[in-house]
Amino acid sequence: MARDSSTPSPLHDRIVFCNGKLVPASEVRISPFDAGIETGHGIFETLKAIDGEPFATTRHFYRLAHAAKIMRLTTPDEAELNRIMKSVLDANELKSARVRLTITGGKDGQLLIISALEPPTYTPHATVITAPFTRNENGALVNLKTTSYGENVVAQKLMAEAGADEAIFANTAGNLCEGSRTNVFAVIGGKLITPPFEAGCLPGVTRALTIKLAHENKIKCAEQDFTITNLKGADEAFLTSTLRDIQPIESVDGQEVPRPEDGVTDRLKTLFSEMVAADKNP
Repeated sequence: MARDSSTPSPLHDRIVFCNGKLVPASEVRISPFDAGIETGHGIFETLKAIDGEPFATTRHFYRLAHAAKIMRLTTPDEAELNRIMKSVLDANELKSARVRLTITGGKDGQLLIISALEPPTYTPHATVITAPFTRNENGALVNLKTTSYGENVVAQKLMAEAGADEAIFANTAGNLCEGSRTNVFAVIGGKLITPPFEAGCLPGVTRALTIKLAHENKIKCAEQDFTITNLKGADEAFLTSTLRDIQPIESVDGQEVPRPEDGVTDRLKTLFSEMVAADKNP
């Protein structure tokens, strides 16, 4: 029987996979000399599970493997990771979940931890603020999902203090990059646009699926540079992420963004829901 998500058990009671076996979270011991703690030498992926099945596993695995190559880490193969994720979901009696894979440089060898928790809930529409510092689109960690997450944490603290749902970054060229946990899309002049990888954004799985759906359904879509000022003046805009799917933007720095009924955002939300229902590994 699936656990009732309204009454989650204490985190220390959760079962996680840690370096070869399933154990209670309370029994996991990480060395203070682990490279992930000492230097942030680590990578991670967050997936969602639907009906007990991790979603879009191949896309997430490719991104994890790419980050591992750059960070000089290794990963189990996709089939093995899928097996472990399902075992963690089963052990915690979860059907709908947020699944986290973390690989660090470890102390005397790599550390692999896989956990699963109830998925977070999000507001129907997002209020967004601009982070007061820029993202370096030329940095060594561009396009990677690493545990060197300090910039994102600071942005998320500022976001929380402002009572907002997301913080977004400009890059050093003055163009929009991404959110602290999301990719950003805007509809401007009848065309759906999102920053290109060269702007420094993460190659989001939901971002890629949204672009795919747009092309398949004859929605004009392009990856191109635009500014936060352009975003504020957009016809509509939304955020994408693994756990949010497609979330309309309500305002940016207090400036309202239109939310037309039956617009591009609503159409893509419907198309995304239909795709998820039809295929767990699109």
